[in-house]
Amino acid sequence: MTHPFGYEREAEFSRAPNPDRQFVEVRPLLTPDLCAWLDSKCAVASKKRGMRVDRATMVKELLAEMARQDYEDASVLLRVVGLNPTFMDGGEA
Repeated sequence: MTHPFGYEREAEFSRAPNPDRQFVEVRPLLTPDLCAWLDSKCAVASKKRGMRVDRATMVKELLAEMARQDYEDASVLLRVVGLNPTFMDGGEA
């Protein structure tokens, strides 16, 4: 069986979810340019916070911010077309 994203081995991308865990481990393969960009984001965040920020923490923060922004964008869009998003707002679906 091939991986849905075209990787030869599934372990190169992620591990199967464990029902006992709350998180899923993802290991992306980054180009040197993306890695340098990520390291620069870590350096800026470390300087601002006065403590070291590692790559894993920075990736989690970037993904959380991207998800929040996408949700806000989708909420605005749904309100414009007349639907009211309730799932992430805490309401009943």
